[in-house]
Amino acid sequence: MRARDHGNVAPLEANGPLGSGYQVAADDAQTRQANGLAAPAAKKEGKPKELLPGPEEAWQPLPEEQELAQNGPTRRRSTRVGRGDYARVQTGMTVNLVAAALLLLVFGVVLIAILCSSKTLYECTDPLNYATYTPDPNAHHPVTILFAVLAAVSEIIHIVGLIYCLGAPRKDSAQTMAFVALLTSAAGLTFVCTAGALGLAGKSGAGVIALLIVGIILLLAAKSLHLLFLRALGLAMEVLWLARQVYGTIALFVAAALFHLIVLAGAGFGLTRDIAGVVTGMGSGEGLKELGPALFFWGGSLLILLYALIRNVITSNDARNEVVYHLMGRKG
Repeated sequence: MRARDHGNVAPLEANGPLGSGYQVAADDAQTRQANGLAAPAAKKEGKPKELLPGPEEAWQPLPEEQELAQNGPTRRRSTRVGRGDYARVQTGMTVNLVAAALLLLVFGVVLIAILCSSKTLYECTDPLNYATYTPDPNAHHPVTILFAVLAAVSEIIHIVGLIYCLGAPRKDSAQTMAFVALLTSAAGLTFVCTAGALGLAGKSGAGVIALLIVGIILLLAAKSLHLLFLRALGLAMEVLWLARQVYGTIALFVAAALFHLIVLAGAGFGLTRDIAGVVTGMGSGEGLKELGPALFFWGGSLLILLYALIRNVITSNDARNEVVYHLMGRKG
């Protein structure tokens, strides 16, 4: 018995060290082969445990998906930045910013002059007021001419800036809006300058007043078209907040014009002419009698226009900064 046990040690020691894993595996395999048992089945891998469902997140559609759902596949706007001469556009917008600031400065000085004449204007609304002097309608005030020249210069600068802005991309009609604003501004300046030249020549009448009114309306429309150009440029550069900001500034211009027309319709369309005559010393203010309340509403319309001009400067500056950032990003 001892010899038999001793004889089985050598084969086991040949397979590996005594007591090792190799010995146990070999012994188990020999035992199964001798007894006719099948090899143990391979252990099946278990299925991965399914994670517990977490809280459902709110689905947010992409901007491209919203645009596709609203406009359809044929009217969808491309989300790529439009190609254009942005360096030229930056120069034009800088020039336009200077023009807008100059126009705001001139309008602010005019408001200060009106405030300085507020006492005289209020006295002219007294029904018992009698003019103590007879103004000379042919004596043109030099300060008035200076303000008119500065306003015309600011509009000329604005036109030059719009010429540079023609380098804007064609995407979202940015270049088209710049061209339309250029034509409208040039037409408005032509009408206003023609009316001013006829006034300096001593000619007055319904034709001169009509030219002046049409010219002013065209100039205001040119400001709104310039803002629409800024909106189109913002869309072309994929700066959507700039495009949304433009609508508020345009609404201010429209509100100022409508409020002014309503006041003139109630008090008479010669109200602005009479006030300007008193401020410049070229009129006696006879048409202002019993129109004291109308003066406050007339001044309120000018304050709305002042705020619109301030917003115009801010919007132009923001648009210029976005063009500068776009150029810096493209160079970087």
